[in-house]
Amino acid sequence: MDIPIFTGTHADLLIIVFHKIITTGHQRLQPLFDCLLTIIVNVSPYLKTLSMVASTKLLHLLEAFSTPWFLYSNPTNHHLVFFLLEIFNNIIQYQFDGNSNLVYTVIRKRHVFHALANLP
Repeated sequence: MDIPIFTGTHADLLIIVFHKIITTGHQRLQPLFDCLLTIIVNVSPYLKTLSMVASTKLLHLLEAFSTPWFLYSNPTNHHLVFFLLEIFNNIIQYQFDGNSNLVYTVIRKRHVFHALANLP
C-alpha cells in the first residue's frame, strides 16, 4: 500500500489509510465503508490537529460520495455523506483552534458543500 509521505499524527495516518482503502479497495470492501467512517467519527472530537494531506483526503471523500451518481446508486449511500459531515462538524466544533488546515480545505472546497446543498 503506497502512502504519501506526510508529517502528522496517528489520526492523520488513520485517515490516509482509510482513504486509500476506500478509493482503491476492491468492490467487496464497500460494506465496510460505514464501519471505517464510523471509526473516524468516533475519534474526530479528539483530533487536535490534522495535516493538510489528511484534510484533503477527507474532503476528497466528501467530493466523491456527494455526487448525484453515487448518492442515488444505493439507498444507503447517503449515510456515508452524513458520517463525513459529522466528522467535519465534530472537528470544527470541538477542536477548531488546532485545525486550520481542515478549515482552509473546507473553505477552498466550498463548492462541494454548495453542490450538496443544491442537490435535486
